[in-house]
Amino acid sequence: MEAVRQNLDDAFQKTTEVKVFGAANQVRVTTTYHVEETSDEADKEVLTKLNDGLSKVDASNKYEILSSQKVGPSIATDMKARSIYATIFALLIIAVYILVRFRKWQYSAGAAIATVHDAIIVLGLFSILDGIVPFSLDIDQHFIAAILTVLGYSVNDTVVVFDRIREDVNKPNALNKDFGETINHAINTTLSRTVITSLTIVFVLAVLFIFGGEVIRGFSFAILIGIIVGTYSSIFLAALAVYDLSKGKHFEEAPKKAEPVTP
Repeated sequence: MEAVRQNLDDAFQKTTEVKVFGAANQVRVTTTYHVEETSDEADKEVLTKLNDGLSKVDASNKYEILSSQKVGPSIATDMKARSIYATIFALLIIAVYILVRFRKWQYSAGAAIATVHDAIIVLGLFSILDGIVPFSLDIDQHFIAAILTVLGYSVNDTVVVFDRIREDVNKPNALNKDFGETINHAINTTLSRTVITSLTIVFVLAVLFIFGGEVIRGFSFAILIGIIVGTYSSIFLAALAVYDLSKGKHFEEAPKKAEPVTP
């Protein structure tokens, strides 16, 4: 693979990205040569230089270009903008849904913090591991679909914990307990359900990641990491954010009765 990269760098006079894609004798080549050009002549020149570089790897080497894809500058910019808008819109809808369902902005903010955390962690891992793991971690429309799927799953887990917190808060004598104890009890009672559900999905995604093929490996990896991170944030982040934002106090404080003044 190093010989392929070196010859293609010489042919394009640019740094070329070469990764193993599928079988050991298959590689995926990405170049920015003539990325600003959209003419047919530019496409033909790129293909000519690609063939020149591959032909110099080994005189007896027989190669075949299985497929090719071109992403123009306007398409790339439009895709990036749409991806950002889709993610922001999803986060806003999640925040509004939580606010309407639980009637407290602390719940909405806690869910938003957890979901933003999930998206940042998955995006960060993709950026760090790109070029290290032996499969493609391109950030494309499939990655955005994976991110939105992870956000939906994380919110589902968070809502389960929030529901239990609300039930415990509304119980008789709940105001006599510390709010932190109420949140801990809600997390503990939903913990087994959260972990078992997540493990079930993780097992399925692990099989999909291993046997699903190279085309969807990056997509399944993003969802796999996202489910693990989403489970963690639902248990350790969302509920604790609610506690911090409420300053450790119950949402509905019992009104204090004025003590009679004795003459």
